[in-house]
Amino acid sequence: MEGNKRESSASIKKPKVESKKAKVYTEEQVSTLMNHIVHEDSKWQMIITIAITTGMRRGKILALEWDHVDLERGKIYIQQSLTYTKGKGYIFKEPKTKNSIRTISLAPSVTEQLRQYKLHKNKEKLRLGDKWNGKERFLLFTT
Repeated sequence: MEGNKRESSASIKKPKVESKKAKVYTEEQVSTLMNHIVHEDSKWQMIITIAITTGMRRGKILALEWDHVDLERGKIYIQQSLTYTKGKGYIFKEPKTKNSIRTISLAPSVTEQLRQYKLHKNKEKLRLGDKWNGKERFLLFTT
């Protein structure tokens, strides 16, 4: 009987996995988008800039902490993701695969934009003083 199990499982055909081609914005679409967000809050400008220039997804962008950003070298280190589950709320967890834990190089213009954004966030943190509710995390994007 044991031999039959092996033979039958060996004859099972695996389904074909179709990989979907990623949809990317054209230069013109990116330019239009960036022109439309120029008057938005700096947080939204930064989120969209990071998404467009790095290809990062929402959960990884929202999980970014300033410890994961190296402004001197122009790099972002992907180390965690933020997800929402019913009952538990928002939770930080490691990315699903080892390949998801990676380093992304930033364009100098994005690094400079992040540098200015960090100055803004530091001022905000100082202004809030004891009301700042970051605990042990200093996230790039809050609320």
